[in-house]
Amino acid sequence: MAKKTRTAASFSAGIGTAAFAYRAKGFQILYGTEPQDVERGIFEANFPDSTHDNTDARWFNNRKEKGRAELLAKVGVATGETLDLLDFTAHLTPADKKANTPASLSDFFNIVRSLNPKVAVAYVPPELVANERLERFNKSVDFLRYKKIAPEQLERDYFVFCRVVDASLYGSAVSKSYGVVFAVHKALAAKAKVSTDEALEFAFPPPMPSDMGTVRVVGPHWVIRFEC
Repeated sequence: MAKKTRTAASFSAGIGTAAFAYRAKGFQILYGTEPQDVERGIFEANFPDSTHDNTDARWFNNRKEKGRAELLAKVGVATGETLDLLDFTAHLTPADKKANTPASLSDFFNIVRSLNPKVAVAYVPPELVANERLERFNKSVDFLRYKKIAPEQLERDYFVFCRVVDASLYGSAVSKSYGVVFAVHKALAAKAKVSTDEALEFAFPPPMPSDMGTVRVVGPHWVIRFEC
């Protein structure tokens, strides 16, 4: 029996930093979208076999069902298959933070709802998930956790864990903090016997300076470890 190819897609992919880590772990990059021309050009050169464009997540969301249909077509997941890994990177430099409000993260959550990947990872400014703001931020993440958030209709869809990590502990040549929002679909969580958000903390591998993927190997680590 042929080994299944694991699949990934990136929103605000930049030059493909995360995609490089995924490819190194054996993932096929199906789709990458990046609004900046220079960064997108580098992504296209590095991943010529992937679909790539400059479409903003909000474009898909605003078109509702038509947008969802086009999103599925662009990502190109085969009928009956599920995307293994979906990621989103908010710009992390101070000059860009104003343009990447929590609302843009909410747009990504909508994309997750449309594609239902096994694992979704968002890399965000660290202050979004810092201790003093984490409780408030966690409430906004309920939109991702539950299909319906009315108290009497809570139905869990994803288990979600947020934390701040230092890239230098995972092979980066520089010390740079990232906020990571890490979501695992309930079906994959069940395979791992995970039934709470807090249990996802063990999904973060220990520091591994020799790993070429830095902190961005966390998503592939989970898919590979628990998906057959």
